[in-house]
Parts: sequence; C-alpha cells; structure tokens
Amino acid sequence: MEEKIINLIRLISLMISRTHHGHIGSFLSSAPILYVLFFNIMKYNPNNPNLLSRDRFILSNGHAHLIYCVINYMVGGKITNSNLKNFNSIKNVVATHPHYNLKYGIETTTGPLGQGISNAVGMAIGFLRQKLISGNESPYVYCVVGDGCLMEGISYESMSLAGKLKLNNLILLYDSNNATIDGDLKYSTIENIKKRCESMDWAYFNIKNGNTDFSKIEKTIEYAKELNKPVLIEVKTNIAFKTSYHNSNAGHHPNKINLTDLEYYYKNLGINKDLTIENLDDLLTSSFDYNLQSFINKKKNDILKRASTLKDEFKIKKVIKPKFSYNKSIERYINLRDISGKIIQKLYNLDNIILGSADLSYSTFRLIPNNYKDLKQIPFGIREHAMAGIANGISTTGFIPIISTLLIFSSYLLPSLRLAALSKFHVIYIFCLDSVRDGSNGPTHCPVEQLTQLRSIPNVLVLRPGNYNEVVVAYELALKNKKGPTCICIANTDCPDFYNDPNQIKKGAYIVYQNCTDENLDKVILATGTEISLIHQTLLGNKIKNCRLVSFFSETIFELQDKNYKEKIIPANCTIIAIEAGHSSYWHKYATKIYSIDKFPDSGNGSELYSNLGFTEDKLNHFLFDLNKNKFNNIILSYSTSEQRRNIIDYINKNIDYTFIQEYLTSSAYFSLTTYYSLILHLDNQYIPNNDSKSFPRILYQDNKNPIICHSETIYNNLQKSKNIICQEPLTDYKHFELAFNIQAIEFPFIISKKNNELKFEIYKNQIVLNKLNSFIDYYLSNVVSKHPEIIYIKVAYKNDNDFKFLGCKIRKKAYNHLVTLYSKMKFNSAILCKDITQLDCIYNDNNFTINLIKSDF
Repeated sequence: MEEKIINLIRLISLMISRTHHGHIGSFLSSAPILYVLFFNIMKYNPNNPNLLSRDRFILSNGHAHLIYCVINYMVGGKITNSNLKNFNSIKNVVATHPHYNLKYGIETTTGPLGQGISNAVGMAIGFLRQKLISGNESPYVYCVVGDGCLMEGISYESMSLAGKLKLNNLILLYDSNNATIDGDLKYSTIENIKKRCESMDWAYFNIKNGNTDFSKIEKTIEYAKELNKPVLIEVKTNIAFKTSYHNSNAGHHPNKINLTDLEYYYKNLGINKDLTIENLDDLLTSSFDYNLQSFINKKKNDILKRASTLKDEFKIKKVIKPKFSYNKSIERYINLRDISGKIIQKLYNLDNIILGSADLSYSTFRLIPNNYKDLKQIPFGIREHAMAGIANGISTTGFIPIISTLLIFSSYLLPSLRLAALSKFHVIYIFCLDSVRDGSNGPTHCPVEQLTQLRSIPNVLVLRPGNYNEVVVAYELALKNKKGPTCICIANTDCPDFYNDPNQIKKGAYIVYQNCTDENLDKVILATGTEISLIHQTLLGNKIKNCRLVSFFSETIFELQDKNYKEKIIPANCTIIAIEAGHSSYWHKYATKIYSIDKFPDSGNGSELYSNLGFTEDKLNHFLFDLNKNKFNNIILSYSTSEQRRNIIDYINKNIDYTFIQEYLTSSAYFSLTTYYSLILHLDNQYIPNNDSKSFPRILYQDNKNPIICHSETIYNNLQKSKNIICQEPLTDYKHFELAFNIQAIEFPFIISKKNNELKFEIYKNQIVLNKLNSFIDYYLSNVVSKHPEIIYIKVAYKNDNDFKFLGCKIRKKAYNHLVTLYSKMKFNSAILCKDITQLDCIYNDNNFTINLIKSDF
C-alpha cells in the first residue's frame, strides 16, 4: 500500500508538471523520503501547523517543493486542490520553490542550494537552547538535501559547526540520485560523503534502494533519533523515477511531460488515463480501490495521534522580554564600537538573544566569556555565509540572533541575508569597520560598495549611527524590527559627540546643525556615520553659510514619515548634497551633488586613506565653497549668432557641472535644466523661419520687428494646453505666456511690468509689448500669485540707448525694495520668479547685452 501512495503522490505531481512544467527529477526521486517523514515519522498537526513543539521539515533542494505541496494536500493540510491546479501562479503557495509561510507548514525559504542545511542547523541550535532554558524536549529537525546542496560551500561550513556542537536533534536525508543539470555527479565531484561526515563527527547511514525500501528509511530515521550527534542518511534513488527521463541528468530540467511519462503510474495504480489534474478530487476518492483509501485515512489518523502529544507553548515564552532602554545604565563611550560592545553585554543577559561572530568577536563587540555549551553564544568560526544562514534558522525558533563580522565581509554572506529579507526574518547584523577610515588592512578590507549593496535589498533596515544616541537607538530599532533583518554598520572610531534627540533619530533623518534661517537656506547636506561629526566640525570652523546638516540615519524609516516632515528636512528649493565614505550610486535618489568614494583605495593607514580620499575639514570646505559658484536652474540661449553660441557653450562647459544643452531641432535656441538657479541669455535674433511652415521652428506671432518663435513641437503642444489664465483678447494668440506662469514647468521666462497703468509683457529683450487694462493684472494677482506666497513676482532691467531702465510690478513691498537696492548697486537685465534674492553676479558682458544670475526658488 505504501508504494501505491507514493506513486499516487508522484502521479499527481506529474499531472501538475505536465500542465505547468517543473523540476520533475527531484520531486519524483525524493517522494519516498517525504512520504516516510510526513506519514510515518514526524510529529505535526496538518490542521494546526503553528504548534510550537512540532517537528520541523526543511527542503534544502527547494526545486522539489511540488512534492511537499501534494503531500500537504493529501494529509489534510492548508494547501487546496485549487492551489495545486494553479501551480506557480502569482502569489500561489504552490510554486517552484518554497517561500516561508507557516500557514502552509513551510518553515523557511529555500532555493539557492545548501541554504536549507544552514537553516536546519540554526533551528536545531534554537530548539536545544530552548530545551536548556525550559526543560522541554526538543523537536527534531529534518532536512532533505540533494547532490547540489552538499556541493555548496555553505553545507561544509554548516555541517562542520553542527558536528562541533553535537546537534543531536538534526537529521539530514540525502536524496542521492547522482545527477546534476550538466551531467553525472562523477564529472564534478570526487568526495566520499561517508568520510566527510565522519570527519565532522556526524553519524552516517546508507540506504541502497531508496526507491522502494520504505521500511528501511523509516527504521534508520528512528534509530538516528537516539544518537547523540547529527545524522546524515544517504538514500540512493533514481532521478525522474519511471519516466522517459529516468536516471538521466535531463530529469533535472523543467521538461515537457508527455502521457507516456505517466503510463507506469496509471498502470501501477489502476487509474483511468482520462483522469487529469482537473479531476483531482475524484482521483483521491473514487479512482482506486477501497483498501488504498482506507489505508490513507488510517495514516491520517496516525498523524493526528502523534500530534496529540505536542504542546502549544514553551516555557521560554514567559521569560522572553525584548526590552532595552537608552538611559544612564550604559556608560557613555566616545568610540562607537565600544558603545556597541557595552550594549551587547547588556543584551547578553536576555534569554531571547543568541549571539555569534565569525571569529571577530574582539573586533565587533568584544568576546563575552562563554564555553558555548549553553548555546547562548555560538562560535561560528570563520564561516560568514553559514553564520547568516544559521541565524535565519535560529530566528524561526523564537530567538533573536545577533551576529557580527566586518562590513567588508557582508559580501560573503549576502545570499543568506537576502533570504532573510525575503522571509522577513528577525536577524540583527553588526557590521564593524564600516569605511576606509578603518581600512588599515588594505583595499581587500576596505568597504566601498557594501553599504549600497545592503541598502538595495528590499526589507533590509540599514542603520549607520554616528554618535552615542544613534548607536543606542539603532539597537532599540533593531530589536523591535520584525519586518526583516537589520544591519547596524559601526565604525571603530573615536567620534566627537553631537547633541541629538532619540525621538528625532527614530524618524530616520533629522537636522543636526543649521547656520541660517529656513528662508535663507541654500544647501542641505545628507550624511551618515562618522562623516556627520566631520562635516559638523567643518561647518563650525569655516565660512560656509546657509547650510543644513542632516543625519540620514535610515532611508527606510525616513520614507515612512509623512510628506510634510520629509519636505521639512529636505526642502525642494535647495541644493541637496550627500557626503559619505562609500559608493555614490545610492545617493542619486536624493542628492544632486555627491561627495563619495567610487574607487578601491590604496593600502595604508586608515586615517591617512580617509584623508587621501578627501575626507578632511579642509577638503570638504573647498568642496562646499565651490558649490556656491556657477549653479543654474534654467539656461536659455535664444536668437544667437553662431559665434555667440560657441562662446556661451564654451563658458558653460568650463564652469557648470552636469549641464546638458539641447538644441531644439534646426533652430538657434538652446535650453538646459540644472539645479536651483537661473541664467537668462538675451541675444540677437539671427533666424526667422517661414511663417507658413508647419514644421518647427514655427512663428507664433510677428509684428513689424519682433517675431516670437517656438522651437519645439513638444513645447508648442504644451503651450496649447494652457488656456485657463490668459485667454482674453488680445492675448488669445499668445498662449506661450501662460507656460511661464506655471512654477513647476517654466519653459520661457517672461517679463511683466506695470508702468503708467499699462501692463507690459516682455519676452527675450523686450520683443513684445502688449497693452492691457489694469484689471487684468488685478485678476492675475488674485487668481494666481495669491495662491503662491513664495512668489515675489518678476523684476527686470534692460539696456536701451546706453541706459538701464528698471521695470517692476510692486507685488510685495519688502521684496520690491530689496530688488531696488540691488539694482542701485549693480546693473542687471533679467530676473525671474524669486523668493529670496541673496546673490547677484554679472558673469558675461558685451556691447549688446548683460548676463546676470539671481537666485530663484522653484
């Protein structure tokens, strides 16, 4: 009967694969192992998969996940026939690989081979630690592995540690089918698994006919449970059992399944070939004899009897209290790593914390004396990858693992960290020596791209504290964060402290220092970690004005804040600067100017490297000072001669960073957007297109002397959409004015003035002057400008007969007087929408025009 049940499991899996494809080889070969575990051995309740004392099952060769799903359905678990029929559809638990979901009995996420082994080791550690605390018996951890799992380096690391710790609640079942995707196992490996296990102090057993010797599998597992060490049972099977891919490496591929591949199972079970996966319920209830159905029902009753002995809670739950306070109980150290070490020593006393380091306890949180036998502190050794995978397993057992290594070695454990993020496991990583400042061991040990790597992984909370309070808050947030792993990146640096409020830190970003009013604010500097104190000292000791320093403690937390808070911390009308001793790619989301390290450093003393790469007060001061020069929002070149264009473009290329100049088709106009300042260039008209042409450039209006030309179809189409504000005669034909009224998308700056009750519109050096009743400007002020208190309106002076004339509309008296004062000191010819006119600089002059820069706010 058992063979028939196993073949029924295989048949259903093949039916599903025939419709949707899948890795048929492994789920057919591993079917006997999973059958014995779930029908005969394991203590679990398929109706209540969350019982804490249940045995755990991990499928390390995750591509065999379909066979688990079929068994869960057959024993009455939460997986339904609808789940099976819709195999691998979006958000369906029945997928090609298992994803952590306790509702369906899926204990962890696997896929990258070998990860399940490290997870299983972590679970075994967690349950033995629970046993030491509560006195309860430990559940058993069963992990099915394949040939590929045992090839992976993480399997060696994990098994070696498991042997050292004598994890007697851990049993690996090796589906040994001697096939990999590229060919027979002998082409890629030579090792003796038995000797490997014995060298690591594992018990080893071999079952030579795993395809049919089900009782031998069961007896061996029962015997293994009585041993005082971890056990590996090698079960020899055939891949793609009894299909056309039988015992072939092709069985590993997601091949198309034909009816001939199902014939053996139809015949063995005596099932009508017309039955398909769509008849799944009939297949299980009426398509085979009564004796087989009775046997399945008996097995399901046996499962529930074994589950009746399970307890629903561990005593450990009553003593787990993840609390931490940042009061005076912790000595106030200057060195950030020392602060972290003191916090770790406090946390060590909590029952729900398990510590571990990859042989770097002294370099991360200082080694706490421990003989490791109580499994409170795990001696991971130099096994970063396994450490992270094992921590994932520990986190599923009710403990919070805190593991540590150097930030540079986070790259060694990224696959495990990524799975922790995917599964939202509560794991805390302490990554020390977080920049080149600690890189005295040379470029191999200097983190450059690591912070960016970590920040790019979804569900990972990355915290880089810069002083005492930030370190303490980092641990508090890490202990509370149950939405994924937390990475605390800490420097081994004596860091000058700066005042901050822990409640502000918890918002992800907050203002550390500001040397001006909000109205005069010009530059916002975003920084993390030890760079904060360096920049703080730079701003205090130099004459960089109108600056704000923001500690960008955590992007993840900052992005959770409301829009008003985010705009308050990083206002849109300022130059945003990011300064961090790491790679720049992360910062482009926020900053327009970035001071970073985008190359591997040389070997040398850490502090000298830090200085050599530009992280000194003097070099930062020069960088910030230079930002005051040549920054523009709008650069417009219109109606210019070729020589003038060449001169201006040459000037721009030499003096403006990141400037992009675009020529609008064949016209003489150029347009560029950069950041936060505006430059208007009024040049002589040299090109007038045919007014009848429907191509571009196109004349929008022309009087006796002064045509208005639109140079781009895109701009023209945008202009046609602007009909709400200026649409009264005689302005209907000049809709291009209105685009300038839109603060968010100014394409053509314009000039409006009021003189002798006349309304004047001046575009490009007084090309158009239109008269309109005084009522129109009143209409405009009441309906547009009044809604934007940041606008002081437009002020301009232009050159005419060797005299500079001032034209202005007195909207706000204070701003108007400010402009008049500026005008009296220096001749200028244009300005646009402004909020705070703090800088006026003539940068270009010839006989025909003057070019000026005025700070603008939009």
